[in-house]
Amino acid sequence: MDEIHRYAHKERGLAERISDGVAYLRGLDQRIFDLRGEGFRETERIRGRDIYAVHQVYRPQPPARAKFETHRRYVDLQCVWSGSEDIYILSPSGLNPLGPYSRRDDIRFYGPSPGGDIRELLRKASRLRMEPGRLAVLFPADAHAPSVFCGAGGPVAKTVVKVLFR
Repeated sequence: MDEIHRYAHKERGLAERISDGVAYLRGLDQRIFDLRGEGFRETERIRGRDIYAVHQVYRPQPPARAKFETHRRYVDLQCVWSGSEDIYILSPSGLNPLGPYSRRDDIRFYGPSPGGDIRELLRKASRLRMEPGRLAVLFPADAHAPSVFCGAGGPVAKTVVKVLFR
């Protein structure tokens, strides 16, 4: 969630990289998840450091354990193949950083103010229900809390394609 004028002069090629990431997801052989249990995580380079995929299988976490995250260098294309989860999206302003930005992992985590409750932040956030075949495109300005339990049991198989933003 951001203002459109902020993206008008971003690096050329972003739309092409996002399109390539979506094309990768559309052509993905979902059998890579066959016989893979919880804890499976594999990274696949698509176009060097410009575009890569992280395939994973896990159980969504309860809302009380959710954390918001932001990225600086990559756009997330998150696609669920099986299972379901919620992703919450909120502006990062007003969120409490839980540590420094990790340049290596391109991530910073956020939570409520000291003494606050993460569930109160989740109530203020926009919620995306991610079910098989659904795609979420999350830009660096989108603080998002992924992998949140939505009431459906079972593990989630998901691919996150990371697309270089800048």
